[in-house]
Amino acid sequence: MRMISATEAKNRLGEALAFDENDSLVIQKNNKDLCMVFSASMGKRMILGAYKSGTITRSSAMRLLGLSWYGDLLDLMAEQGIDRPEVEGSERAAMVSNALSLLEKA
Repeated sequence: MRMISATEAKNRLGEALAFDENDSLVIQKNNKDLCMVFSASMGKRMILGAYKSGTITRSSAMRLLGLSWYGDLLDLMAEQGIDRPEVEGSERAAMVSNALSLLEKA
């Protein structure tokens, strides 16, 4: 991880953004961390990993990745070698029960 000042980042943006896929860059202003920059592929993996672990919702993951269709999210997960998240057995059973109940009322 490299650290540079905001002024240096502004004046030398092209050089600042030249880093390896698994590297990152911290931009500081007044000796305080302002933001962290990393490759797009690393960002995608982080978002997909957070979705799989349940840290962020499906809608948040899709919004952050600029996706409008759930199938695209699943395709991206497959491309990155990330398994789909799974619902626990008891929660899954409750979801199925609720769905069946709604279908019976229709």
